Amino acid sequence: MGSDFRTQIRCLVPPDTVAVVAGIEGVSLSPESDTPTLSDRLVAIICKAEAQSATFNELLGKVREAQGAESEDIALFVLLIPDYAAEAFSSRSSPQSSGAVIEVCREDISELGCRPVLVTGTLAQVSA
Repeated sequence: MGSDFRTQIRCLVPPDTVAVVAGIEGVSLSPESDTPTLSDRLVAIICKAEAQSATFNELLGKVREAQGAESEDIALFVLLIPDYAAEAFSSRSSPQSSGAVIEVCREDISELGCRPVLVTGTLAQVSA
């Protein structure tokens, strides 16, 4: 019997990729009015914990494909973390064991109460 516990991952996607991510099960797009100072759209992945990884990988793959990035290309993906969690990262920029580089931005997005985390790497590196 599976748990009904749902988790949430928030990220930003370029406006030209909205159409390809809109149909992914577990993905919710915020209205453009939720991010009036950003050109990107806020996306939330809200699903059962056991489906989170597959849903995230599907979203990541579709965004990269819509941008013309091959799976081996280095590309940028923007995750959002709550402002209070930003201090949990010991350094602002660090390579991970997967090969991805993670950078926690200094400035927050005040209207969302969160801070962008830039994840740069190939599809396999970013989804690890």
